[in-house]
Amino acid sequence: YQSGPLFSKGKPMESASEDSGFRQRALSGKPKRVLLVVVEAMGQFQDPAKQAILLQSFRNADLLKNYQVTIGDSIYYGSTTAAEMRELCNTRKSYMEVAKDDSIVCLPKMMDQRGYRTISLHNFTSAFFGRANWYPKLGFEKRIFGQDLVGVAQRKCGGPFRGACDVDLIPLIGKELRAAKQPTFFYWMTFSTHVPIALHEGTPRLQCDNNGGAIGHIRVCNMTEMWIDLLEGLAKLTADIPPTEILIVGDHAPPLWSKAGRELFIPGKVTWIRLSPRADAQTGRAR
Repeated sequence: YQSGPLFSKGKPMESASEDSGFRQRALSGKPKRVLLVVVEAMGQFQDPAKQAILLQSFRNADLLKNYQVTIGDSIYYGSTTAAEMRELCNTRKSYMEVAKDDSIVCLPKMMDQRGYRTISLHNFTSAFFGRANWYPKLGFEKRIFGQDLVGVAQRKCGGPFRGACDVDLIPLIGKELRAAKQPTFFYWMTFSTHVPIALHEGTPRLQCDNNGGAIGHIRVCNMTEMWIDLLEGLAKLTADIPPTEILIVGDHAPPLWSKAGRELFIPGKVTWIRLSPRADAQTGRAR
């Protein structure tokens, strides 16, 4: 799983940021607020009906009045940090290589050069994969980690790795975007659905305890409830913040021990959702 990038050798570079048109729009300097969310372990379901359940929040009529919603998929290789390099730096090099290579200029640094304030958020400790060391190299001026969230988020979510619950951090993002005095680029690497998850931390809406409910696999069903909570929260956030260019994308499919669970997802694919304010929406290339 960790060696996934080895299989990408010779393959064209692909990312949701690029495929959706989000990267080009962000670098145009026109949107005053830009939000990129990479969602832990959110792959793409094989079954269109299950995929529709996952993405139900983006059919909301109020959201569609104000935002153009484009949905697509991208290829992934490797794990979470590989996804961060894919979406932030448009590269398949490892974060360790990127941290040492001054020739690679990542999206946060480009946004900083365009006068944007750059903020990153991750629910877990800054020592996890050494993010305290390489997030500044990527260009993040302000960095918020788990140790900075004491008193901000009261609940903890996750299995063996426990951090502030994803849904509890959405108000923090809203506060930062509303209070922004200058153009702002906000990046969030979510955490609650890091495998192995803790069961029953999402809103019980899919009858997961009944043979896996609408998903047919109890652990994936519980993960899906958590993803829906997160996506619903982000969709609702759009009503409480100024117009914001938004991209939401999975990092990789969940690395489950269960073959039945893994087979629910399309190998090598992750879902992305782009939300563009209707006043100046740009069309992404959906697949």
